[in-house]
Amino acid sequence: MSKKFTLVVEPLVGKSPPIFYKEDGTRFGDAHTIKLRLATEYCLRVTLTPPLSLDVMNVLLDEDATDKNVLAGCGVQEVSRDQQKAVYVLNWNLLPEMLPASKKNSRETIVLAFPMNLGEVRLKLQCKVYGEKSKKHQGGRRLYSIEQLFTINEQSLLDYSTQYTIT
Repeated sequence: MSKKFTLVVEPLVGKSPPIFYKEDGTRFGDAHTIKLRLATEYCLRVTLTPPLSLDVMNVLLDEDATDKNVLAGCGVQEVSRDQQKAVYVLNWNLLPEMLPASKKNSRETIVLAFPMNLGEVRLKLQCKVYGEKSKKHQGGRRLYSIEQLFTINEQSLLDYSTQYTIT
């Protein structure tokens, strides 16, 4: 029998600047583009249901990233755990030396990777990266959460092939 899990990533209200996204259709490959600003520290809350252990979130430059394509390794802090879920917080600073601002009509792929004892869950995000003084990152809809469902099948294989949901 398969076990079902949920991973939710959300900006921590009051500690993180708001994150915005826009609907792009399939113009750039993915339906959504998340807007990020350089030289900005984002504080994220990660919830795992049912509770799983998590030590780090890696930010990768692309889906097939090797160690040299790791933009950041963000240590996580567990803030609560019960029988239903585990909640962690982490800070991620998008530094200009890690990733340049996106060029006009282009998008970047950033992967949030969550290594766990049962495997690694990766969220591949299409992003537009704005310069540190830009205000354009504030347009579109406010991002409240990204939710990824995943399962562990009878052979203990991790499956997260369903597309994540943005709200």
